[in-house]
Amino acid sequence: MIQFSNNNLGRQFSFSIFVLFLIAINLTILSAAEVDVKWTATNTQTFASPILDDGTIYSVSTSGRLIAVSVTGIRKFTAELGVPVSVQPTIVGQMIYLATDKGMVAVRKDTGGQRINYSTTSPILTTPLVYDSRTLVAIAKDGKIYVFDINDPSTIKLLRNITLPGQSEGSAVINGGKVFVFLTDGKLYVVDPIGGTSTLLIDTGRSVWRSMPTVVDDIIYVGADKYFMGVTTTGSINVSKELGNALFSPIASGNRFYIGSNDENLYALNQFGDIAWKFKAGDAIRTTPLVVNKTIYIGSNDKSVYALDADTGAVKWSKKLDDWPSSLLYSNGTVFTTTLNGTVTAISTISCRISFPENNATIFARASLAGQAYADAGVAKVEIKAVPNEFQNTNGLEEWNTVLPIIGGSEGPISIQCRATDKAGNVEIEPYTESVYNFVFSEEKLPKINVTIPQSVTVKSPFTLQFKDISGKPLTNFSVTIEGVKYPVSDPNGLFTFTPTREGPLSLFIEKANYQTKTISTQVQQQSSLPLYVSAAVVILLLVYIFYFRKGRWR
Repeated sequence: MIQFSNNNLGRQFSFSIFVLFLIAINLTILSAAEVDVKWTATNTQTFASPILDDGTIYSVSTSGRLIAVSVTGIRKFTAELGVPVSVQPTIVGQMIYLATDKGMVAVRKDTGGQRINYSTTSPILTTPLVYDSRTLVAIAKDGKIYVFDINDPSTIKLLRNITLPGQSEGSAVINGGKVFVFLTDGKLYVVDPIGGTSTLLIDTGRSVWRSMPTVVDDIIYVGADKYFMGVTTTGSINVSKELGNALFSPIASGNRFYIGSNDENLYALNQFGDIAWKFKAGDAIRTTPLVVNKTIYIGSNDKSVYALDADTGAVKWSKKLDDWPSSLLYSNGTVFTTTLNGTVTAISTISCRISFPENNATIFARASLAGQAYADAGVAKVEIKAVPNEFQNTNGLEEWNTVLPIIGGSEGPISIQCRATDKAGNVEIEPYTESVYNFVFSEEKLPKINVTIPQSVTVKSPFTLQFKDISGKPLTNFSVTIEGVKYPVSDPNGLFTFTPTREGPLSLFIEKANYQTKTISTQVQQQSSLPLYVSAAVVILLLVYIFYFRKGRWR
């Protein structure tokens, strides 16, 4: 219990400061931030990551079903390709090019129609590479490279084949007009798709499987078995660093490389492969990390998406999904993934919560509201509205409060929504966090505050009051004003202790947001000069003296 007196708090708080106090001491800040899944769309099982183009997410399944969904969650089309697909598609112009178990398929990105096929002798397990606006390179599992002319979107025209002596899965990159292809046995070839030649650059001696390389300053970085390896474009090993287990696709950002592993770790490395930090998930991390605004987004086979601080590896938030997530995409404050069972999922990196008052509370025409907001890029603005009115700005950012005028409508249930904008200018997408309240027109219809005060109290002696609602539940987060000084009360049991310093009438003015205000009074009396038990003892001794000593009866 906290004791308040005129001496230990000597200034008056305005109502806005009082609301801020409520937030600061009673509402929990999003330490492990809460973010929201904004929408999902269903497909059949998939191993392929989605692709984003012109505000549309495209996801293809192992059964060959291609779906297109807008970034706001509206499904545009579903197309049945009739052939299994296990790698991410590629978009060039108006066409989507899909590597399949039987060759190449192209469809229009606006409708999923106008299907064009080109058959190959082996599955294509590497995402098709765009050499230029008219040339596409597809690498089959058997090591055969197909160079296609796609200048005419109505056809897939083969320009030439180039055959490498071994298998390749998902490990190729274009740099400086050449295609660098890792075979699964670790040999690195440089291919000229126009001239039709191939040259062995180096045999790394390490297996490379489904690790899409990244190139920085003419050094090709790749996950080679459990080694983080950098190979120059002239064929010499620049770095070879052994880590915990099989590694997957690295990405570079700033002066760091980030790469996931079967040992459940995401590693942050320098150019020499030294570990700056590592983050351990609950299962393998096989997705390609995505870095946006100093935040790393990864998916783990523990069925979670993680957002990590790029500098330290600290977890900003995590979200459990229905299955393994794919590598992620980002657009305007939202990340997108497709889970193994085919669920396309949109997760907002921006969130807003209404924490006060609690859901189903009663509010009136000037509703006091408070809450928290979060954004990976930092919160720039928080807005709130009573549906269907317009949004208005609040006070504060990560912690916010406002007095919301509610105009129009009728008494009864009312919905209030909040949304946040991040410092990159991204506005949280719908659906927004929503709370439902009981709206009344006047303050007289708000809930009452119950408290009983004795008729009199003693000066310089503390007395305690307990505040409750009409159901007998203790109230907290209110203020008591005495002689012009406002005392904020946060005791969870609704207790307030005060020590009066002078005699006379004493009035207490009680305020709680969205409750009726209340005034109670008592009389402060003079403190007795002797305690009661001392006074009683004096009286007894006086009686003994009168009846015995004065009358001579004492023996």
